[in-house]
Amino acid sequence: MIQNIYTPKLYEKKFLKTASLNRLFLMLFLFIGSTLSAADIYLTNGNQGNGSGSSFANGKDATTYLNALLTTPAAAGTHIYITGGVNYNIPVNYSGILLNNDDILIKGGYNPSTPYNYDPTTYITTFSGYTGVNGTAYAMFTSNTSTAKNVTVQGLKLVNGYANNVVFGAITFTLVGKFTFKDITITNQTTSQSLFYLQRFDNSSGNSSLTLDNCYFADNSSTTSGGAVINDYNHSGSGQIPVTINNSRFVRNTSSAGQTGGAIDVSSNSKYVVTYSTFCENNSLGYGGAINMNNASATIQITGDTFTNNYTRVSSSYGGAIMFTRHSTATITDTGFYGNYLAAGIQSNGGAIGHGSSNSGSVTISNSVFYNNRANADGLSFGGAISTNLNNGGNNGAVYSISNSKFISNKAGSSYRGGAIVYSNGSSTQLILNNNIFYDNTANGSTTINGADITAYNGLSGSGKITGSGNTVQNASGSYLSYPNDNSALPFSAWTGTIYNNNTTGNNGGITGAPSGGCPSRICNVGTMTPIFN
Repeated sequence: MIQNIYTPKLYEKKFLKTASLNRLFLMLFLFIGSTLSAADIYLTNGNQGNGSGSSFANGKDATTYLNALLTTPAAAGTHIYITGGVNYNIPVNYSGILLNNDDILIKGGYNPSTPYNYDPTTYITTFSGYTGVNGTAYAMFTSNTSTAKNVTVQGLKLVNGYANNVVFGAITFTLVGKFTFKDITITNQTTSQSLFYLQRFDNSSGNSSLTLDNCYFADNSSTTSGGAVINDYNHSGSGQIPVTINNSRFVRNTSSAGQTGGAIDVSSNSKYVVTYSTFCENNSLGYGGAINMNNASATIQITGDTFTNNYTRVSSSYGGAIMFTRHSTATITDTGFYGNYLAAGIQSNGGAIGHGSSNSGSVTISNSVFYNNRANADGLSFGGAISTNLNNGGNNGAVYSISNSKFISNKAGSSYRGGAIVYSNGSSTQLILNNNIFYDNTANGSTTINGADITAYNGLSGSGKITGSGNTVQNASGSYLSYPNDNSALPFSAWTGTIYNNNTTGNNGGITGAPSGGCPSRICNVGTMTPIFN
């Protein structure tokens, strides 16, 4: 059993009353900053003891108390603790639990027998948006005030949304505040708006953000628009919204809209930081199996993440894991892309990463692995791992810089080449490659065909160049050439220090395959210092 890392405050107070002076000093030291608040509320299945909510022994009925929060928000400083085994169904046609005031905590996952142990993977507190044939709740959590606030929702399992149901968001109200969702499991939600619908976010005062920490999102779907988990669309206010995703898992989430990411779709001016998270088997109809960036001012930092078997579902598709339709800057570090792919059909661009033809945003990739990613189209097939641009180039000034990374066993399905990378050589575009390893990549089924590693598409018509040094490629000649006019290496004229004939045993940079074990099945163990994946 996993012990809690935060002991509820009432227990601290009772313990201190009976402690000796020395033990008092010790406990004050251990629990500094965690003093009792008069607004602490303890919720249980039905009233316990005197039902005052002053402790779990005197717990207040969870359904009664939470229903009241649908119309009257908790006062500032209210901390709500809920035992496992509580199953709360939000009634039909409410806008959600109101998170309107500062310093609000809603935290489930406590052991009902030994109620000061926190373990949300064992003691499950469930909130449901499903209400049966009579209708659905609009949201689980929302806010309708524009005042600054810090709110944390923690240790809950959220299930069975339907129709327009979202977990967090607003349609008519402006969202202002710093909202954190931690140790949250969300499964089997069906929504037309995404689980986290950020349309009404406003950061003009610098007091708004969204943080997802150690969350698990699985088998959720968006039926009309936006990513299944996040639809970051058309903020109502000014200011770049910080969105932080840490140590979380996105599994088999689906978007049915043509140009939106399967899990996350960003169409607003936001700043994303995604660290130590897993994206597995997410899919979209066309753009970005896991993530689609579609705002020219949006930025994203991806560090220590894993993208496995994400894909798109239609015959003309882009970015099996990530699609940069439009963005400002993107940085990808210490990240693995394994087995991501595009559906077979008319055209596919970038088995792992795709890039829009009108996108002038920069992409910097370092210390990352691209293994067995596939652009599967029978016709136009560009870039088994990365397609740096679409539509035969473009005059957009995009810059890709890739260093100290490994491209192993990636595949482009047709004769348009670029088993690992296709560079669409538009005017002023740049591809900078330094100290990368290319091994066993194939184009049209061959590791020896011209462009099996890298192809500069439309290479003779554009003024952009591929530069860099210290790269290791498969063959003595032909691993990198332009298409059409396969005999031209003009776009590679500034390419120096290349190491050839790499396709021999032992030269794969130590990459022997994709991670084993399949998709994650729950949140990480609570209280661990680093992700513990199961």
